Amino acid sequence: VWINQGVPQGVVGLLLATSPAAEAVVMFFWRRMGLRVSARQMILASCIATAVRWAAVALGPPVPVLFVLQAMHCVTFAVGYLGVVHCIANWTREDVAAEMQSFSYVLQQGASVVGLSLFGWLAGPFGALAFFASALLGIIGVVCVLVSLRLNPPRAAQAAMPLPQT
Repeated sequence: VWINQGVPQGVVGLLLATSPAAEAVVMFFWRRMGLRVSARQMILASCIATAVRWAAVALGPPVPVLFVLQAMHCVTFAVGYLGVVHCIANWTREDVAAEMQSFSYVLQQGASVVGLSLFGWLAGPFGALAFFASALLGIIGVVCVLVSLRLNPPRAAQAAMPLPQT
């Protein structure tokens, strides 16, 4: 898609390398940052960043903006991945946590295969506009996390809630 938009092939390689580099930085420094955010806040941030990132890519921005959007992979993937890992660790029993992490990884890989296949199918007729489908997935993720927070508030909020009258 980028080559069809006039981005030189050598620059496409640099753009593709930007994402894993940004991801590695987050993975390396995450623990040192000492952020106090919940797992679902991390997933929500990832979903919002996903919607913004891919909608912007669909608009065919100039190369410098593409580098910024590619660097957003540190949020769209790395923060989302860490959020899922922490969510599973926080919300599953210890005796099944390892199985749940493995199952989550299998689901992620399966979704990647399906997503990339569908994107390839959409990119032919729609070009860069196919990235809007990825943005839509981010919006769906935002809705799912917000529904999750509504159905099952964070534990601190649950403790502050008054008990129902019987």
